[in-house]
Amino acid sequence: MTKYNSKNERIKKEFYDYLKESKGRNFKTLDQVRNSIFRFEEYTKLKDFATFKKEQAVGF
Repeated sequence: MTKYNSKNERIKKEFYDYLKESKGRNFKTLDQVRNSIFRFEEYTKLKDFATFKKEQAVGF
């Protein structure tokens, strides 16, 4: 069973839409962004993005 954080999913959807619609990013770029965010969420064990700390990014 795949686990996810519903708050993060909403934020990610808005971010992907922003990259696609406002910035004109292509599918390949969006796929790379999705993979990177997925790896970060694995690292943080799906912690809510609202609790983001600089140390998480450095550790990642």
